[in-house]
Amino acid sequence: MDVFKGKRALVTGASSGIGAAMALQLAAAGCDLVLVARRSDRLHDMAVRCSEAGAAHRIECEVIAMDLLAHDAPHTLHRQLRELDLPVDILINNAGFGFQQPLLALPLNDHLRMIDLNVRTLTALTHLFAADMVARGQGWILQVGSVAGYLPIPGMATYAATKAYVVSLGRALAEELRPQGVVVSTLAPGGTETEFAEVAGQRIEGYKKAALMSAERVARDGLHGLARGRVVVVPGMLYKSSVGGARLLPERWLTRLAGRVMKD
Repeated sequence: MDVFKGKRALVTGASSGIGAAMALQLAAAGCDLVLVARRSDRLHDMAVRCSEAGAAHRIECEVIAMDLLAHDAPHTLHRQLRELDLPVDILINNAGFGFQQPLLALPLNDHLRMIDLNVRTLTALTHLFAADMVARGQGWILQVGSVAGYLPIPGMATYAATKAYVVSLGRALAEELRPQGVVVSTLAPGGTETEFAEVAGQRIEGYKKAALMSAERVARDGLHGLARGRVVVVPGMLYKSSVGGARLLPERWLTRLAGRVMKD
C-alpha cells in the first residue's frame, strides 16, 4: 500500500470492526487519518492506537465524533474538514448497520434508518468528497458493501437491498470517475468477526461461525484491492464462490436458499 503513504484517509465507522482495522493498517502504511464514528471514547482510543501504528511515519490522526444519521451530517463533516484545511485523498465509506428481522417485525423507522445510513449518507459523502478529488485530479474511494448485495435475503430484505445499492453504485462510479483520476472500489465481505451480528440480532453458530473471517483480513484485502484499482473485492474463496454461484441459480431458488440459510 505504498501508494497511500503521505495521503490522508477519512474512515467512517472507525471505532470498531473493519473500519478500525483499516485505520490501523493505513496508519502503518504512513497514511494520515480522520476517524469518524458516534462513540467519542472509542474514537480517542483508536487515535492512540493509530498514532502508535504510524509512529515511524509521524502520521497525523484527527478524531470527529459524529452521528452520520443526522440529516446534515455529511455536509457538516465536509465543511468542517475544509475549515480545518484537511483535504481527503482517500474516502473509506464503512459506516453502516443492519437488522436480521422480517420487514413487518421491525418498526418502519428502523428500516428507514438503515436506508439513511447505508444509502443516503454513503451517497452524500461520495458526492461531496469525489468532487474535491476530481478537482485535484486524484483520489481513492472504498465503498464497503457486502455479499448480501448479491442476494435477495428474506428475513434481512432491507439490509440486503441497501448493500445491492452500494455494489451497483460502486461498480458504476468506478467506470464514471476513472477518467478523472479517481479510483473507486467496492469491498463485499461475507461473515466477519465484528459487532455487526450483535447489532443485527444474528445467531452465529456452527458452520456460520467457522466461515467468519477476521476484520483484519477483510480490511487488508479491501485496501490492497483499492490500491490496485480493483472494481470489486470479495474476500475469501468461500464468499467468492457464493457470489459466483448466485449468478448461476434461478432467481426464485436463490431467494429461497438465502432465506433458509438466514434462518438456520
